[in-house]
Amino acid sequence: SLSHKEEIGLTLTELNDSDGHLAIAAKMAQDDGGVWATLDLSSFVILSDAALDVFVTNLGTTYVPRLERKVKIGLKLNGLSTLRDSGAGILSKHTGCIYLDGLTDLSDAAADSLSKCKGDLSLEGLTELSDGAAERLSSHKAKLYIRNLSTISNTAAMSLAKKEHVALPDNLEELVEKYR
Repeated sequence: SLSHKEEIGLTLTELNDSDGHLAIAAKMAQDDGGVWATLDLSSFVILSDAALDVFVTNLGTTYVPRLERKVKIGLKLNGLSTLRDSGAGILSKHTGCIYLDGLTDLSDAAADSLSKCKGDLSLEGLTELSDGAAERLSSHKAKLYIRNLSTISNTAAMSLAKKEHVALPDNLEELVEKYR
């Protein structure tokens, strides 16, 4: 299986709202995600809301032998260092895993939207998490990966203690466990 870079012969770092860029996004969304059932878009540092919507709307499912079932193809968006609240709202409709490990900041509104995602959510670039974002993410139903947090407040720890599947650094895991 060829990667999207090989198929179309270019490397882009941005997809905007132009018809050509949206056509590229639609073509890339046809990828089966490979062995990890994930479309790696980490080379992109800027994705317009329209491009995100094309991916969320058009990504399909693929059979994963190691899981012995079909899964929604995930989105690896680790090249994004920022995420608009509107973009998070679009991603909230995605039912596969989402990797946003390049984010260094997350607004409470974006956390609220991302909490509605059906698949696992990786936010490994975050080193801080506000009390409001922790409260909102505590309602996320799948696994949450935030293992690079350096510190959280007791209020945030209480919120995260409500969440069954959250991966934290060991020192913060101990704090969260106090509230379970």
